[in-house]
Amino acid sequence: MDLGNNTQFAAIKHYGASIPVILWHSVTSVGFTTLKLPTGTGLLVGALLLLYLAYWAIIPKPLASIPYNKSSAWSPLGDFPQMVEYILKKKELFSWMGSLTEKYNSPIIQVFVHPFAKPWVVVTDPFETQDLLLRRSKDIDRSLFIGELLSGLTSEQHIQFRSDDIRFKRNRNLVNHLMVPSFINRVSGPEAYRCVNLLIQLWKAKCERAQGRPFSAIHDLSHSALDAIAGSLLGLTESESSTWTQLEAIHQAPLSKGNVDSKNVEDPINFPDAPIPSFLKSIITLTDSLMITQLSPFPKTTYAIVKMFPFLKNAIATKEAYITSKINESLTLMTSKEDPNQGDMTGSLPQNAIHSVLLRERQLAAKEGRQPNYHSRAITDEFVGFLIAGHDTTAVAMAWGVKYLSDHPSVQDRLRSELQAAMPAAFAQKRAPTYDEIVALQQSRHKCCEYLDAVIEEVLRLGNVIDFLLRETLRDTQILGRWIPKGTQLFLVANGPGYVRPSVEVEDAARSPGARKEGSESGKKKLSGRWDDGDLGEFKPERWLKINPETGSEEFDPLAGPTLAFGLGPRGCYGKRLGMMALRIHFVMIVWWFKLGRCPEELGGYEGLQKFAREPRRCFVRLEDAMGR
Repeated sequence: MDLGNNTQFAAIKHYGASIPVILWHSVTSVGFTTLKLPTGTGLLVGALLLLYLAYWAIIPKPLASIPYNKSSAWSPLGDFPQMVEYILKKKELFSWMGSLTEKYNSPIIQVFVHPFAKPWVVVTDPFETQDLLLRRSKDIDRSLFIGELLSGLTSEQHIQFRSDDIRFKRNRNLVNHLMVPSFINRVSGPEAYRCVNLLIQLWKAKCERAQGRPFSAIHDLSHSALDAIAGSLLGLTESESSTWTQLEAIHQAPLSKGNVDSKNVEDPINFPDAPIPSFLKSIITLTDSLMITQLSPFPKTTYAIVKMFPFLKNAIATKEAYITSKINESLTLMTSKEDPNQGDMTGSLPQNAIHSVLLRERQLAAKEGRQPNYHSRAITDEFVGFLIAGHDTTAVAMAWGVKYLSDHPSVQDRLRSELQAAMPAAFAQKRAPTYDEIVALQQSRHKCCEYLDAVIEEVLRLGNVIDFLLRETLRDTQILGRWIPKGTQLFLVANGPGYVRPSVEVEDAARSPGARKEGSESGKKKLSGRWDDGDLGEFKPERWLKINPETGSEEFDPLAGPTLAFGLGPRGCYGKRLGMMALRIHFVMIVWWFKLGRCPEELGGYEGLQKFAREPRRCFVRLEDAMGR
């Protein structure tokens, strides 16, 4: 392990930087003339000293007692070459950080990525992480680096602002009501259900034509998730649905002869891709472009360059024009006359999220004594952010989900059986469960929901859809007993020890008081349990279930073990309710209608690809009708 004595080494580097300063002061105070050096020699000495000073200024400055790569600490480039090598090989960045905590056998490490900047500190201890997120909001907050990652797309969305930023509070005040259960159940949920039904129709058509052969699923899942979020936010018609265009293409276009004549049932079948509506295509383009910034240590500069390319210019212009048109549609609705049949203003009952936000802006403007700004950058960016994050995380979670279910038939069989038992009328009639039937299960917490939520959480844990949280220290503080200065970037990763790999042993006394075992049960913000290191790499939804001692039944336990899928604390995922609703509907409908068969090894695997979320490199499904029709 190339760590050396960190404390001593850091001290040597600290005092070593002062050596050339002392020499330079000695030379300049005596003077080159007094030293009687030839002019050329004096200039050479001065130049060498300046170079030496520049070298000491640019090389990394390690934080004491935190493991790091010793050779990187002497290089002006730090860990940058190793990071780039990993990215080129793995197409991921944040799993590199998680792998280093395992390599150095430490719950906290540091990496050197930016010249002249503090090291990035990576923390993988679940309990210290939970304490930081739940209880130490005075020590850490949202990192401004998030703004660099997203500033090219959503410069005014609330996700990137600090908690005390007036823009954060103002924007959240505009959109908070979109996540209340009443709005989700009335607007967002039915729209998601409608779009998932279109996906089921598409997959039924593909299943019939594939005749047991696998086909790629990632684009279908992405289109379905995007339709759902765009519909609930902006109000899409069926003709504007990307899944609908794919369904029409399947019905109209003949299969290629090569696909039909192949006798090998292991060969994947290729279905035609139809053009999707330009606005939805622009959102996919913008989402994919985030892969460039997330894999770059200089995201803001990188994105400024990429924005000059026509494909991205066109995508940005398209989404701006479309959202503006939807705002104008809602404004027209808001000025409509009273409908005597409803006894209410037709423009006062929100039809979709953008209509609701504009009504909220009108209300806030009246309260604050100002003119409403319906076309503000903040409103547009909030919706762009929802579209990108909402569709990509749902689609990627489902992509991992169908992969894990395909490789674990006993899990999908149990889930299907419990769903069929919970909705006997739909099963007997061989029809899809209605949206109301699915919601009723969740509201009554039917026992099938316990296993459903366990499956979803296990997919999110192993798939590492969002495998890190980025925070910044607001003041000098201590993490795991190490001193961390103000302004340090903290990467709280969920792809390493304690989450998906065996834990690194940590002395409990080294943790912050709120992260220790004796303190984890106190207060309202209880910490999670600890996973069994023996099977952390296995897909095992049962790990999320516990036996209720009073009823003897299994119940889902969200605190069974550590996870960061939706973040934690006051800056946890704003869209968690909406995201979980969409995932439940997708899982219920897919497992209800289809048996997911195992795909060939060359079409499987669990390697990831870093975009906005971490998606699987390969996602294929082999479908069979589960209703036996």
